[in-house]
Amino acid sequence: MTYKPSNMSSKSTVFNLRDLALTVAKAHDLPLAVVVEADEVSENDEGFLTAICASADLQEIVCGSGR
Repeated sequence: MTYKPSNMSSKSTVFNLRDLALTVAKAHDLPLAVVVEADEVSENDEGFLTAICASADLQEIVCGSGR
């Protein structure tokens, strides 16, 4: 497989990570306080996405998938 460089700038990629994190938070019904905390502890959008995914995983462990 050959590598094809993306036409997207790094700025739009960063925006997409934050947008993806917010979509994950919404899909998992994470409380606004969790989203705010994830934003405060993250250094960048990749960290924000990681924090949101970890929060969603923890919610599934604590609450179970059949909420």
